[in-house]
Amino acid sequence: MKIEMRNEDKHLWITMGDPSTRNQAEVIIDLEHLDIRINDFRRSIVKVRLESDLTVKDVLNNDIFVGMH
Repeated sequence: MKIEMRNEDKHLWITMGDPSTRNQAEVIIDLEHLDIRINDFRRSIVKVRLESDLTVKDVLNNDIFVGMH
């Protein structure tokens, strides 16, 4: 597991798994752009976009809208 903080604590990047086999997953929490991205490197990227008060605005899967709060 690898955990990185970027952009003065507004961007948390967590990578889990084996990078040599691409059997990984990432969770990226980006408070600068108000979103959370979950990437499994095989099938999909789920993005949860947040409102300014950090409530859920909507959810996208591979940039396709799938729901909103």
